[in-house]
Amino acid sequence: MGTTWRHIIQAGKRIDTMGVDFTGSFYKLIGEGAGTSFWHEDWTGHGSLKNQFGRLYALEVNKEATVMDQLQFVDGNRNFSWVWSRYPRGRSMGELNALISLLSSLQPSGKSLDEWLWKGSNDGRFTTKILATLVDQQKLTSHPSVTETIVNKAIPQKVNIFIWRSLLQRIPVRVELDKRGMDLDSVLCPLCNAETESVSHALLHCDEVYKVWKGIDSWWNMDIDTSSVNAALSTIPSSINYAMGKTIWQATMWVVTYSIWNARNKKVFSNASWNHANILNEVQLKSFQWISKRLKKSNLEWSQWLINPGYYVTHPNKQGIG
Repeated sequence: MGTTWRHIIQAGKRIDTMGVDFTGSFYKLIGEGAGTSFWHEDWTGHGSLKNQFGRLYALEVNKEATVMDQLQFVDGNRNFSWVWSRYPRGRSMGELNALISLLSSLQPSGKSLDEWLWKGSNDGRFTTKILATLVDQQKLTSHPSVTETIVNKAIPQKVNIFIWRSLLQRIPVRVELDKRGMDLDSVLCPLCNAETESVSHALLHCDEVYKVWKGIDSWWNMDIDTSSVNAALSTIPSSINYAMGKTIWQATMWVVTYSIWNARNKKVFSNASWNHANILNEVQLKSFQWISKRLKKSNLEWSQWLINPGYYVTHPNKQGIG
């Protein structure tokens, strides 16, 4: 086995331990059948035929037969091509009947090459992006310290995942990358170039980032607790005491954090300008669009949202929830 495939298999086993069935998520789509072992590969979706029908396998002369060798189509009719050391009888005949019944329910096209497909995507094509999302989703539901706070239904899953990583200090700020041995020109914040870039500095305490949070304070007419990442993302003001109001508040704070990080990345990777007023505008628009779409009973109005978003978290009747 080549080194590359060995590494892929090892990586797959590690993913399996995260609660995502990676190694068992691939299946064979049979075309001509010439590239698939009849007895050794799991091409039926029920395990290898060798393991299912051990007595027949013991009688099979051509143990390396392909699916094409065993399932032959003549004028659209299926013919089974067996080569036995002796003809099955007794329990072996029972296995043969069961095997024929299984094969009769399968419909190889016989018109194209065999190909591997992946259960993780709708079209069967494997992508690392979808796999990463599946792993993150599994971690979101399995990490005991953040399960109760990590999911907010008013915002997209990608934002929930980013917030979960932020709470666990697992976003790629320069201090964390340096700890992992990456050769960086500097560990200083790319925005202020004055302090090392930790998670809390990048999301809260950089002077440039703090201007965004002060803008959010003014917009909401509330003092946001930015003493720590956990405080900013998890603290709900005592004046908000009903479920939908809490969801709207939390969703907005999470959109703020997500937007700050996106703007930081554009600055680092695309040399885009940093403008805290533009970030505030983006937060207002994104939070309005996402909350309105996902919380139908929120009844947000754009003009009111821009002027006084706190209205929607302190007036429950306006959300249609009584």
